[in-house]
Amino acid sequence: MASVADQTPASTGPQEKAAPATSSGPLKTPIASPAAATSIPAVPPLSPDQQSKYDGLLSHARAWTEVKCAAPAHADKSGPLTDSDRQWLTRECLLRYLRATKWVPKDAEKRLLETLAWRREYGVEGLTPDHISPENETGKQIILGFDKERRPCHYLSPGRQNTDPSPRQVQHLVFMVER
Repeated sequence: MASVADQTPASTGPQEKAAPATSSGPLKTPIASPAAATSIPAVPPLSPDQQSKYDGLLSHARAWTEVKCAAPAHADKSGPLTDSDRQWLTRECLLRYLRATKWVPKDAEKRLLETLAWRREYGVEGLTPDHISPENETGKQIILGFDKERRPCHYLSPGRQNTDPSPRQVQHLVFMVER
């Protein structure tokens, strides 16, 4: 079914031409791609020391075969590393954790394993659009457009709150950031 915005009025004669759209109101169509004037910033090369630390962390991460959940209540969620877990462990992810730990590979490895365990315990992969849809009915979170470095923009509008406080509100935020 077409929306009202998709319908064009019937022409009243051959001389009538469509007027250009000059609405100054809010944009109501998705922004499919970043503006042509934007660019992805150049990634500075790693120093030899940083590259060595990254290579070491990468070799450790490739050797991981199991995620162990520390909390006794979530011990049943421990298990082999899944394809989804491996896809999450990108070059950018490993570098982000190395930078966060001031390039201490042992600390980065510990944090990565703890994050993988948290993702299992929290159930990040199990969050579905159907489960979180009541939280987004009013558009309190929206991903719309891109910044100057071509990253998607995630807007939060707490004034559009439509549900009682619940764990699903946090799950909604995690879902929006992850997807």
